[in-house]
Amino acid sequence: GTPLGRLATPEDVAEVVAFVASDRCAYLTGETIWLTGGR
Repeated sequence: GTPLGRLATPEDVAEVVAFVASDRCAYLTGETIWLTGGR
């Protein structure tokens, strides 16, 4: 199962996209971000 107990919602994905597009994410490069619910 999934440790969080649920699938990602469109809002969950939007939060990640907003973070990656923000200045707060200036140091992250060349990463794959898996939205798996901690699995």
